[in-house]
Amino acid sequence: MSFQGSGTTLNDQVLTGDNVPVIVDRCITHVEVHGLKEKGVYRTAGQSSRVQALLDEFRRDALSVSLNEYPVAEVADTLKRFLRELDDSVFERINYPAWISAAGCTELSRRLYSYEYYLKKMPSVHFNTLKRIILHLHQVAEHCGVNKMPITNLASCFAPSLMRTNKDKVHLTGEVYSQEIKIIIDLLENKDFFFH
Repeated sequence: MSFQGSGTTLNDQVLTGDNVPVIVDRCITHVEVHGLKEKGVYRTAGQSSRVQALLDEFRRDALSVSLNEYPVAEVADTLKRFLRELDDSVFERINYPAWISAAGCTELSRRLYSYEYYLKKMPSVHFNTLKRIILHLHQVAEHCGVNKMPITNLASCFAPSLMRTNKDKVHLTGEVYSQEIKIIIDLLENKDFFFH
């Protein structure tokens, strides 16, 4: 593996100065520049073979990838696929039950302070990656009049990719899935509380 290559955890990635994987930062920046007003951004699927090819390029040498030839849908899909294919989720498998339990609290302030506790326990790369994604999704939602992607739609698109990976064996009921979505909605709606 070359110096520029990446593995299958967040810590294995080539990182930006802000401690965020280059692949995450580059995909987000591309969407912010070219896709904030694109209808269904993050809901429209890219061509699977091209998404895989782009992901492979990032894994070989994240710093030299050019996104000029890729439409927004494929770049957006690459970000979600990258997150799903990690060995452990951004939220970390070990803390998944605690996050789901916290989401079940009906009192918003208690829920937010529980989330804050678990955010502070996150490794730096996980926290900074989540922060970058949440602030980006909030920016996407600010254009929902055009792109038709309000916070609720974005949360349903990203909750599975942020909270679980393809390697997780979670018995997913409708209630658990709705708790995942609630967590992402809460983070988006209270971004300034969590990510000053």
